[in-house]
Amino acid sequence: MKPLMAAAALLAAVASPRVACASPSSRALAHRVLLRCAHADAFADAALAAALARHRPPPPASRHAAELVFGVLRHGRGLDFVLGRFASLERTDPPTAVALRIGAYELLHLRTADHAAVDEAVALSEGKRRRSFVNAVLRRVARERDSLPSPEDVLDSREAALGVATSVPDWLLAELGATHLPDFDELAAWARATHLRPRQSLRVNRLVAPHAAALLAELREGGVAAEQARAGTGGRARSGRVPRRSAPPSAQACGVPYALVLPAGSGAIPSLPGFERGAWSVQDLAAQLVGLLAAPSAGEVVLDLCAAPGGKTTHLAELMADSGTVIAVERRERKLKLIHAACERLRIACVRAYAADASDSSALLRLLRENGAAAADHVLLDAPCSGMGTLRRNPEHRYQSDEHIPQLVALQGKLLDAAAACVRPGGSLTYSVCSPLAREGVDRVVAFLEAHPEFECPAIEKAELLPFASYCEALGGERRTLQTWTHLHPNCDSFFACRLQRRVDTSP
Repeated sequence: MKPLMAAAALLAAVASPRVACASPSSRALAHRVLLRCAHADAFADAALAAALARHRPPPPASRHAAELVFGVLRHGRGLDFVLGRFASLERTDPPTAVALRIGAYELLHLRTADHAAVDEAVALSEGKRRRSFVNAVLRRVARERDSLPSPEDVLDSREAALGVATSVPDWLLAELGATHLPDFDELAAWARATHLRPRQSLRVNRLVAPHAAALLAELREGGVAAEQARAGTGGRARSGRVPRRSAPPSAQACGVPYALVLPAGSGAIPSLPGFERGAWSVQDLAAQLVGLLAAPSAGEVVLDLCAAPGGKTTHLAELMADSGTVIAVERRERKLKLIHAACERLRIACVRAYAADASDSSALLRLLRENGAAAADHVLLDAPCSGMGTLRRNPEHRYQSDEHIPQLVALQGKLLDAAAACVRPGGSLTYSVCSPLAREGVDRVVAFLEAHPEFECPAIEKAELLPFASYCEALGGERRTLQTWTHLHPNCDSFFACRLQRRVDTSP
């Protein structure tokens, strides 16, 4: 699904009177949000939240708008594959193309009556010629959908067909196939898993709800069929420079401490039991593992880099029993309010949030000194990355190219160098990315260790982390990294994380 208009024209289209009416329908809201997603800076969840907050549609309309936005993004390449049989989308203006995708999604994936799907998509279109075009194309889709060829029938490679069927970018499938997932069946299993609707994972705030079982019972009494998060299964992957899983079978069925999973349709998050009093936060299970890997203790000084919106910051504070200091650093000052709000709701007092450049070691050391520390006991760097491990919940990432990744890789290296300068002898540096790409994960760690021999990569020992631990020859063998996979670990994005230790006989 390509942006087919310059950014200025896209924004003008988003503001068109038909889409931005005073009381837009759910389809008009979805149309508006999807147009914003075609602009590189728009994220589906944020754009949808803003549209819903502005227009305040009733709950059924809100749910329908969300279904259309995320459904079209999740199935975009497949929708374009079908629509491309009847129209040239490359020559179609973006508002009309989005109307076609919404109509096709309703025809092919929802139980919407044919006439309603077609008529409502036509109503999203401007001008008689465009409306006639949308009407003709969607009527053909409805008429011929049972005889449409599959991507496998038309495309000349199974990789290309997989990309269309799952809306995973071709470059991403090629890169994972050449590194982590060389077996096509496993690659396909991962791609299909990214196509599934994500469930919400909760992180229990042990400061407010020290007994997770009691909170689980409270949720169930409130009509929410929550359950304990489980580690899932192991799997296979390539050895050598790239991690492969090495968890013992006995660890596979263990629960993840203080982690719960909600069923679909549990209701609005703020209305659920325990939210108002700060008993839990929404956080993907893979992201929760990063805090467990960092493993700070009460009374320590922890530096959290690239900290907004504060999920990992507050997790660190909870693990420290709100004792000690968590210095949260975020480049954009406007995002500090997200960290402050999270701390207030969760009743956390040990966090100090600052706007600063996390790649500037002198600025970071100055913040440490201002908080009475020469160096940090632990540094957590959840680095900016491609986000390719979050396709389930951020489906707009499916339409990104890899052109920006070299710049991200360079930034990740600078951030790691700055973080290293802040770790005390014997302290640790935990690096994580929500990406399965080797060049953003294990390759960055290998390059870092080559440049920083004062650090080493110890084996992971914590029992609750073993189901996610990976073998990596380049980093020393068994259990050197965490690598979660959406097809192997239920309710997990595809994350990479590694805990590095500064040798005791070295200094920053």
